[in-house]
Amino acid sequence: MPVPDNFIISNVWKHANNIQCSIAFGDSYTYVQGTHGHQNYSFIGDQLDFSYDAQTLLSNKIVQNQTATAEGGPNWVEYLTKCGLKPGMTSPRTCSKQLWDFAFAGADISTE
Repeated sequence: MPVPDNFIISNVWKHANNIQCSIAFGDSYTYVQGTHGHQNYSFIGDQLDFSYDAQTLLSNKIVQNQTATAEGGPNWVEYLTKCGLKPGMTSPRTCSKQLWDFAFAGADISTE
């Protein structure tokens, strides 16, 4: 017996409150600005120098400067986790649902 799509989606959202940490990858729709990233490009590192140590990653902060999206303000992963919504800087470690975002603005996610 097939399971309806709306059942699967409602079950996922019902358990979303149990999520403690989100790790995101992608392009500009998922990217958030970080203090150890490049302005308007990354949370941490870049495509030419993606090396960093654990201390650098764990000391990184989300920068909410109202310019990361076309609408100005937080993006979908920040709303989903409620991490980095307030103006200023937020350490992912202080959020009840930590957000660690490795997306790059301008990244090509096509398969070609």
